[in-house]
Amino acid sequence: MERIRNRDESSFILIIDKYSRLMWKIAWDILKDSANAADIEDCISEVFFKLWKTPETLDPYKGNLKNYLARMTRNVAIDLLHKRTRENIVALDEAVLRSRGTVHLLLSRTVKETESK
Repeated sequence: MERIRNRDESSFILIIDKYSRLMWKIAWDILKDSANAADIEDCISEVFFKLWKTPETLDPYKGNLKNYLARMTRNVAIDLLHKRTRENIVALDEAVLRSRGTVHLLLSRTVKETESK
């Protein structure tokens, strides 16, 4: 863990090789209904990026590296899932508003046509 805190590149390569499969499975289990392979890769990359940028968050007294990466992957995947859910709700709201506008426009035309007859 000390080598990771010192941002030793060879240590990071070993960590990526050793834990990527586990992290993929964790992210997939959370995101499988709302994401594709690229999203899962982004999730895993974000975890490694966070570890690289802030290696001091890795505390050997709080658990081992495997558990740390698993927890970080879970958290990032859940954040992505929440983001996707919010995006889908906004898109749905916009679609509903557009459809209401279309319905209102059609009703207005029908009323005007009826009144003119």
